[in-house]
Amino acid sequence: MKNTAFYYYNLEICTPYLNKAVRKENFQHYLKYKMKYPLYKSKEMLYTRKVKLFTIQDALRMKLSEKYHIKHPNVLLIPNSYLFDESKIIPEGQSGVVYTGGIKRDFLLGQMKDLAAVSKTPLTFSGRVDLWCKREMKKLRSTNSNIKLVEQVLSIDEYTKYLQQFAVGLVWYSPLQEDEANYYIGLSSGKMFKHLSLGQPVIATKCCGITEVVNKHKLGVVIDNISELDSAYEEIMGNYTFYRQNVIRIYKKKFDFKKVIAPFIKCIACTF
Repeated sequence: MKNTAFYYYNLEICTPYLNKAVRKENFQHYLKYKMKYPLYKSKEMLYTRKVKLFTIQDALRMKLSEKYHIKHPNVLLIPNSYLFDESKIIPEGQSGVVYTGGIKRDFLLGQMKDLAAVSKTPLTFSGRVDLWCKREMKKLRSTNSNIKLVEQVLSIDEYTKYLQQFAVGLVWYSPLQEDEANYYIGLSSGKMFKHLSLGQPVIATKCCGITEVVNKHKLGVVIDNISELDSAYEEIMGNYTFYRQNVIRIYKKKFDFKKVIAPFIKCIACTF
């Protein structure tokens, strides 16, 4: 191990924050995490000092990482993206919006009630669902048949095929500002990059790092509140060819994992 070169390929930023709901529902887990956090952080700090290279997704996340005592003189910024595969681009003529991933109170609480204002857009939620969201979705679907809930866990290939049924991806984050690791999500959003890698425009709620990228490169529409989903969907579908072609062009140029990982592979190759 003495002559082994280590590289820290980082995704998650370890902070002392835990949602208040966790403290209320599982105080034992909350207390255990709070007590062990100093140990976890100390180990991470020591490990980082010994590695040859530290990677993180973008400058925003790097700044946050430094705030929590993880920094290194050699840093590579690598977005949490996917390989671009022309054969997997969504076909023309699709419709509807899809949200995938954790369908949980912690993620969606801030704007869940505002979904009641979405009346025209075919909207599907797919993934793991907690009990709170099941109850809320049941209420919504009793008055809005456009909203669909699919509880499922898919393999990577199944996930790709499932997304290809829809025209637009919904990138919905509504974390509290004190939840910094998720509030400053930046280019760590695998959800966003999965949609873009398929040539699928996105509707994104305002979130640090995502808002700027979507607006700058015209990858879809950013909304202040989920209640604006209908108008955002109408905008994208009315100009779908433009958004779709632009997403493909920008993704191939800036975010294709084959390109963004190349500097990291080069660094590893130089150690041999």
